[in-house]
Amino acid sequence: MLKGLLDKLNANRRYTCAEKFVSENRYKEALELLYDYEGPPLYVAKSVLLSAVAQHRNLDFKSAYKLYSKFLNFHINDISRSNDRDYLELYAKYFRDYALKEFDQTTELCISRNRLLELQKRATLATRGEFPIID
Repeated sequence: MLKGLLDKLNANRRYTCAEKFVSENRYKEALELLYDYEGPPLYVAKSVLLSAVAQHRNLDFKSAYKLYSKFLNFHINDISRSNDRDYLELYAKYFRDYALKEFDQTTELCISRNRLLELQKRATLATRGEFPIID
């Protein structure tokens, strides 16, 4: 029981440190922490999305695209709060499309930034802080 609690605390610490590194534009360090991340399903989901954000901001658009897709295909349902889930789903789709457009110029952007901003307002303060809208 104690080992499980310690593992969970370590996983949360790794995620929090990675989040801090992304906010400081230290993407390589964040990605190192997030690589093979293990923890509660919610944090695994967020770690995949945070990895996509780090790759995107590091201008590795193909990796970002793959990670946004992985989040949408395998992890979106691990976000339990519906307002956060709705926001993060559209957030991942919005930025996935932007990443795709960087290496496929025929891509049309279909998601409204205004719609994303509407959903952001409904998400929890923590989620808005973790995943801000930055173009």
